[in-house]
Amino acid sequence: KVTFNKEVIVKEEALPNKETPSFFDRITKDLLPKYELLKISEQDKVDAVSGATMSSRAVKANVKAACDYYKANKAKK
Repeated sequence: KVTFNKEVIVKEEALPNKETPSFFDRITKDLLPKYELLKISEQDKVDAVSGATMSSRAVKANVKAACDYYKANKAKK
């Protein structure tokens, strides 16, 4: 779950998932905090977490999808 405020990512939350806990712990501790207070236009610059590559890719794709959705729906208002 990604929360925005004026083109800035202010919070990311991991929702229930079936990921291997040891890998996903790295994501919640090392990857998600990198997005905090990042402009939407800079979200693609976040690097994956070593040792949790597939999980990192999935999270990055979900954050990108959330950013794209936010931008598309903001334009409609």
